[in-house]
Amino acid sequence: MTLKYKIALFTTSDSAANIIEICQIKNLSEVVVIIYPRNRKNTEKIKSVIRMAEKLNIPCIEQPYTEGLEEFERTLVNKGVNLGISWNYSQIIKVSTLRIFELGIWNMHGGKIPEYRGANVLQWAIANGEREIGVTWHVMEEEVDSGDILIKDTVPVEETETALEVRDKIFSKGIQLFKILWHNFINGQITKESPDLTKGKVYPPRRMIHGLIDTSFSKKQVKDILRAQCPPWPRPYIIYNGEIRPVHGIEECKDYTEIVSFPCKDGLINLYLGPEVNDKELKKLLLEKQNR
Repeated sequence: MTLKYKIALFTTSDSAANIIEICQIKNLSEVVVIIYPRNRKNTEKIKSVIRMAEKLNIPCIEQPYTEGLEEFERTLVNKGVNLGISWNYSQIIKVSTLRIFELGIWNMHGGKIPEYRGANVLQWAIANGEREIGVTWHVMEEEVDSGDILIKDTVPVEETETALEVRDKIFSKGIQLFKILWHNFINGQITKESPDLTKGKVYPPRRMIHGLIDTSFSKKQVKDILRAQCPPWPRPYIIYNGEIRPVHGIEECKDYTEIVSFPCKDGLINLYLGPEVNDKELKKLLLEKQNR
């Protein structure tokens, strides 16, 4: 019997095993290839994805950004894929690749659409003080996070939760939603909602320049950016005595070298600082920002 759905799974996380388990319906659907981004090939996360693929006996290939793209797309066509699933994926998928999939590519976006489209929206939302974050499965289109919404929900964000803790909640909710979505899909009960793209915002990737804490911040904003940019992401920082100093916390913590009393707009707050970050490019950007 011919498979009705041949799935290509784009992922950078071995948690994708949960997606595969839901999709593997005998004689109906099968994940026929797992795809990871070439530019992250040597990371521990991708090595874990490759081990997962080997264990499940599913071919695993890398997605090039430009060089080798035609051969990559030819491989997908030869495998007869007609549905793509993007789970915790970090590389842009080219329009020419999107067009291969008759049923489209579904993406799990860790943010509300249209309010939080774009990159690093988990960090942006927490830094903005949001008390809930969206979990949205949608159809991928050329414009970022603009396609029809397939299913959505939210997860609460507690005042003390870090981005790392909230990310785990997003992944858990994403799997729960996918199970419902897949059941609806194979039973012909899927519904779609077009987002109003006149609302919301497309956020840029968070860069080092976005981590600056200055005296315009309230104490709450300092706490929020510390939660948003917790390890493994780059820590926020202040300029102290002309040096870029990462902020490790607002209470005693590991690896701090100095405590300073920092003037927020609503009063003083103690910051536990790490050693100077010697980043010439960042210093140049900060100087340009100061001179505007």
